[in-house]
Amino acid sequence: MKVYLNRYKIANGILVMGFYFLFSFLHFDRIIHFQDFNYVAFYNSISFQFEWPRYILATSIILINSTYLLLFKQTDFVYSILILLLFFFVIPSALVFSSGDRVYPIIFLLHNVFFYAVAVLGQIKWKMQTPILNSRQSTVALSLLVLVGLIPFIIIYWPHLNLKNLLLIDIYETRFNVREDVGNFYTSYTYSWFSKIIIPLLIVFFVYYRQYFKLFLSVIALIFLFLCGAHKMVFAGLFLMLVFYKFDYLKKTMLFLSGMMALLIISMFFSYIIGYDYIWDITFRRVLMLTALLDYCYFDFFMNNPIYWSDSFLSRWVPYDFDLPSTYLIGKEFFNKPGLNANVGIIS
Repeated sequence: MKVYLNRYKIANGILVMGFYFLFSFLHFDRIIHFQDFNYVAFYNSISFQFEWPRYILATSIILINSTYLLLFKQTDFVYSILILLLFFFVIPSALVFSSGDRVYPIIFLLHNVFFYAVAVLGQIKWKMQTPILNSRQSTVALSLLVLVGLIPFIIIYWPHLNLKNLLLIDIYETRFNVREDVGNFYTSYTYSWFSKIIIPLLIVFFVYYRQYFKLFLSVIALIFLFLCGAHKMVFAGLFLMLVFYKFDYLKKTMLFLSGMMALLIISMFFSYIIGYDYIWDITFRRVLMLTALLDYCYFDFFMNNPIYWSDSFLSRWVPYDFDLPSTYLIGKEFFNKPGLNANVGIIS
């Protein structure tokens, strides 16, 4: 494997490590004492605290991962994916791993295995004969897919649409009503595909070709999906996509990391200078650390009692032994909130 240096990769490596150390300070000084960690600590009769030996080990691994990304060549696309895995999965897992000697090392290990598995698979040149569509043909195919694919969403979710959600009002009420009344296999598994991949691709194509009426319809379709589940990231993703779509992968990655570093510095400034914690609470704690903490909860609860996806796609063949779905079970047991849908990351 050839060593490959690039100025964007050097900048990204510095940003990743700078973010990691600054975020570590925020985590161990503030986030670890927040209510999420307190609930889990109370449930397990443990205390979360800074563990030097674990932090040194975790930091060494993060540094090795960052060095790998800096020195060894991947395609720009794979490189960007690995940066995102490091940012969203490995770094939060490292900080939870360093937060107590009761945290299972296997969680952090598996996140790193996942990271390097993607890196290895990214080196394989797949030689598969597949139909090739040009961009205009792709817009037609994707448009037809959206037109047909959203019909079940319209039928099922129409009674639950709440236009107040566009102003971020009644968000959690809508989510609760949808959870209670909608349990459709098709919409559950295609929601992310339409909202995060297919419709955003259409929007990029229509922006590029300046087909503004079709662009308008695509944006309406994405807003409709936001109203179906009231997931704010779908709404936010629309604006982020329009900002980032022009740049190449390496520059996009640098802009993303720079934005996250700037947001972290701003959130810490408000927190430590004027005592306003909402910014890091709604962003870094909720998006990064809560997911990593839930990994611990799932491993702790199901480590000796695996359910083998019996509450999901294997439900017809494997019996499920609990009264609540696994996500609600974790919400009830660890956070004392029976209605909390505690979704979790890919490792758990």
